[in-house]
Amino acid sequence: MPPGRTFFWGGWARWLIRLVTLPVLLIAAKDDAASADAVDRLLKGLPQDNKWTLAVYDKGGHGTALLKAGAADDIEKFLSAKLGLAK
Repeated sequence: MPPGRTFFWGGWARWLIRLVTLPVLLIAAKDDAASADAVDRLLKGLPQDNKWTLAVYDKGGHGTALLKAGAADDIEKFLSAKLGLAK
């Protein structure tokens, strides 16, 4: 889900970057500027060979509101691809 304002202040970014070798899906909406900025800052700090996927929506807000903006479909596709599940 979207990282929000406390993402960098709380030290979460440092912890999450340790997962750079694992597939991670980051989602954010442009109308949630704090989350969109946090995702952008986080991705800029990653090595180029990371396994992370980014989905940014024009609108969608924060948290579970993103599910209505299309995140539910992207989450399903991401998990299916990473788990080797075919539809």
